[in-house]
Amino acid sequence: MKRIFLLLSLLYIFLFSQFSQAQIPTAPSNLKVQYIFSSAINLIWNDNSNNESGFIFERSLDGNSWIQLKIIQPNITNYADIGLIRGTKYYYRIYAYNASGKSANSNVISVIPESSFDCSVGTDTLSSPYPFYTTYNNARTQILYNKSEMTGFCTVGYIWSISFFNKGTSYVQISNCTVKAKSTNDTILTKFIDSGFTTVINNQPITFYTTGWNYINFYNYFVWDVNKNLLLDICYHTTTSAPNNVFLGSTATQNKVWHGHSSTTTGCLIDSGSAQTLRPNIRMINIIDGVRKISEVAPANYSIEQNYPNPFNGSTKFRFKIKEYSPITLSIYDVLGRQEVVVFSEPLAPGEYEKSFSLSEHQLPSGIYYYCFVANGFVNVKKMVILK
Repeated sequence: MKRIFLLLSLLYIFLFSQFSQAQIPTAPSNLKVQYIFSSAINLIWNDNSNNESGFIFERSLDGNSWIQLKIIQPNITNYADIGLIRGTKYYYRIYAYNASGKSANSNVISVIPESSFDCSVGTDTLSSPYPFYTTYNNARTQILYNKSEMTGFCTVGYIWSISFFNKGTSYVQISNCTVKAKSTNDTILTKFIDSGFTTVINNQPITFYTTGWNYINFYNYFVWDVNKNLLLDICYHTTTSAPNNVFLGSTATQNKVWHGHSSTTTGCLIDSGSAQTLRPNIRMINIIDGVRKISEVAPANYSIEQNYPNPFNGSTKFRFKIKEYSPITLSIYDVLGRQEVVVFSEPLAPGEYEKSFSLSEHQLPSGIYYYCFVANGFVNVKKMVILK
């Protein structure tokens, strides 16, 4: 009898062990890089289970000491790690978990964020005065970049900034500039196109500082259809002409640039021009997590500005500065101090950033709220109001 009881006990222990093990999620696999940027990467993996409560993402600087980076919801198979330091080697792994325990770890990968930009067109070193033909105080230029010509990671369709290579102008500010962008199936330019554009800079100055790549940051991001070509419309009006044009690094092309300049007609109203054979090289800066990096310059202190607009109904923006590489958290609380939303929680490199927040993604009722910005021991709380 004792022997039978012992055998049944062992069988029960075996079956319970097998049942428990069967409930633990299968480890995710094939962790790999989908996109790599100058200060961010996007990682993807295979979800091999249907019973996980979520995933735990871990990162290491040496492949041995790991820190928990993010808890990810079940059935998600991608993660964007932003605010990375260029040239630094990072290791990543992920595992699934549920109430029964954690899975084995996925494969480990190592990544070094590239110092190059996201997406570029043109590599030659010729000099073109377009679109900033500043010996005339009015000019308009349309520039077409075909999808087939683009190199790099040109598959994230949120463009926050473009960059042209200044060939030598020491310093010039061009006032009253307007920049528009459009996704198009057109492959050549034979005239100015006037419809279908999104304005990303409206009657604002554009400044070229030194030789090299100079940023032109958009005031509103442009949602580009990555399956189409990109058309830019750049025009300006200044009160006086300059002694020299702004020459940009360019590549010889045919039917990709249409330009006109005038001493009398306001730049954006110019409707006649001609084809040019030199097209400025371009680099486009995309964003992946809604956190836009405005400046690489490290500020003296941490800070966050008042959200704008405030009050708001729909969306608002938070702008903040990071003194040094730090874990950053921005959260929203109600008047009773209850946390409603974690806007984001990521490590970020030094610089100035902007984060958009939309009520379409986070359903909050009308009322008074407080947002708390935490950065490496620095804490700042500000009030915001939602009006519907």
